[in-house]
Amino acid sequence: MTDTHKEITDLLIQKSAIDPKNPAHMVHCQKVLDYLQTRKKEVIDFIDQLTDTQLLFQLSPFFENLAVEFQSARFIDAIEKLPRRFSYLGKDEMYLLTLDIVEAQKKTLTADELSFVYHIKRLEELCTQGEDELITRIEQTEDQTFLLEIVELLLEITDQLKSHRVIDAVEKVVHKLENPKDQEEAVSSIQEARELLISDENMLKRKQEFEQKKHEFDGILIIAKEVLDIKEDISIKDLAKIMRELSNSGQSRKIAEIARLFFKQHNQ
Repeated sequence: MTDTHKEITDLLIQKSAIDPKNPAHMVHCQKVLDYLQTRKKEVIDFIDQLTDTQLLFQLSPFFENLAVEFQSARFIDAIEKLPRRFSYLGKDEMYLLTLDIVEAQKKTLTADELSFVYHIKRLEELCTQGEDELITRIEQTEDQTFLLEIVELLLEITDQLKSHRVIDAVEKVVHKLENPKDQEEAVSSIQEARELLISDENMLKRKQEFEQKKHEFDGILIIAKEVLDIKEDISIKDLAKIMRELSNSGQSRKIAEIARLFFKQHNQ
């Protein structure tokens, strides 16, 4: 038994000696969990060698928390072997053990999910270091792994930073990629990133134009309501109808007054 295994055993035995109704029990449970969470390999090895029923049931309530912390297929594999090793357990005990194992399984991410989490964390790291620093790293690096990572994340980086300069920097270092296929993928990613950025810029421009038009329409409506002494809310469609009626009834002077006041306000 290793020193760590002995410490785990001692902590679990102490846990079993404390009355669960005693506040000290929860304090000790947290102490055990804090200790176990920092010793992934040792805990998995301990479970692989575990044969004591008492220790098993002092440890199993921690399976769920450890699964969240470790995110380890080997940890899940180790606890999944326990029911067979402790096959002599009674029905109720086996149910409780299985329940703890199932909860741990639910909290363990698949390989794809882990990859996605890493992907998001890495994207955050790259974007938060700042545009200038990221560009410098891209232009100066000779690291193939880093370059491939940048190419893979280029669309997401572009979506976050909205930077033509980052795309330009990647374009400058495509030749550093040793594999021709990687170079082709990089060129494709650069093109997609440029299209994304241009599309976002065009959308922003249209949004700004729309907001400007809306602002102008709101201005026209305010002036028209004042000139025509209209109390209720009206839309541009309503105003167009009123203008036609004014024109048809020979009251073009009011239309001219609305236009004069609007352009005066607009040009201020």
